[in-house]
Amino acid sequence: MDSKTRQRAFRLLAKAGDAYGFDAAAKAGGHIVEQGHSVDEASLTAMARRVSAGETPDDVPAPDLHAYDRFMSPETRARAA
Repeated sequence: MDSKTRQRAFRLLAKAGDAYGFDAAAKAGGHIVEQGHSVDEASLTAMARRVSAGETPDDVPAPDLHAYDRFMSPETRARAA
């Protein structure tokens, strides 16, 4: 990761840690990266919430929310209108 990406990841971990506990946030972030995804707020929050509720990351595939990003892009919305 470059410096800016690393800084963003740490901020997201801190935010998820405040909401769901640092252990859950760290496990969620690690699992997302191990699955080959980049850490984004929606994925990290969803996974941290699930981990804090008692699920183990190995039982849950990392959420891939990129389809929603593509769906909500300005180009896609313009074509739908």
